[in-house]
Amino acid sequence: MDGKRVVASADASVLKVADQCTCHAWNKDRSMLAYCPNNNELHILVKGSDGQWIDQYNLKEHDQVITSMDWAWETNRIVTCSMDRNAYVWKFEDDTWKPTLVILRQNRACTHVRWSPQENKFAVASGAKCVSVCYFEEENDWWVSKVIKEDKAKVPIFGSTVTSVAWHHGNILLATGSSDNKVRLISTAVKGVDSKRPKSMFGVDKPAFGKVVAEFESTGWVEGLAFSPSGATVAWTGQDSSIYSVDIGDMDAPIDQSAVQVLRLTFVLISSYLLLLSFTSIFVPPLLCPSLPYSHSHSYSYSYSHIPPILPRPVSTLP
Repeated sequence: MDGKRVVASADASVLKVADQCTCHAWNKDRSMLAYCPNNNELHILVKGSDGQWIDQYNLKEHDQVITSMDWAWETNRIVTCSMDRNAYVWKFEDDTWKPTLVILRQNRACTHVRWSPQENKFAVASGAKCVSVCYFEEENDWWVSKVIKEDKAKVPIFGSTVTSVAWHHGNILLATGSSDNKVRLISTAVKGVDSKRPKSMFGVDKPAFGKVVAEFESTGWVEGLAFSPSGATVAWTGQDSSIYSVDIGDMDAPIDQSAVQVLRLTFVLISSYLLLLSFTSIFVPPLLCPSLPYSHSHSYSYSYSHIPPILPRPVSTLP
């Protein structure tokens, strides 16, 4: 497959890469695209000077289907996770992508992975009812993990498969969505990795690693999850064809639920304070905008519109 050209249509926003694609990720300037064609292979497309896309790299380290990937834009590293219960960090050296195995300590398939805003950690969700927060140990030159699975009383945190994760721009707070219909906000401060642990978070003094500081419930499995660029709002989608949002700055604020007449919603992205993009099992995403001014009593209107695939990632700053 190395060097194979990929034909793009006249519409530059449509690029046919495979009959099926389980996940994908862009590099910072959108000149490279990593994707998995529903197997154990990581393909990386490179855009040539003539504007044509070339399937330049075909990497086969995983044993089973790659379920999720993310590209760290500043450090230029790719992380992948798979049904084989493993994760790899790929680094470009000597004109090739070299993998490093991550010690996840999971006994079920991985479902979702995302880099933290500072790109010094990443979180891997799993069917084992847990999340592994991974970081690099300089002295041992490998990636290790701390697993979020139980609280201090050994009570399980998650009631079912963790389906999605999303980072707050502060690099400490992690949102998780799972098929027990719940979204949880969890502290992930790692000694020696994060500069300092927050003094307080949602009324919890000096929350330790793995401490659930907030929990929200929906009426369907959580599929997609995202923070707003400001970090003040978290939104998620579910299999009940609804979009949920809540102001995490006001713990007494109600959860806003908006149902749409489409198939199940699988992905959400907040690209500005007022815009929600939600992708469904059909191929055209609905666009939703709350009424002005923003409030918890707002109503949503939606329409089917083609959204260009290239969207800027919000700049992440520490609070």
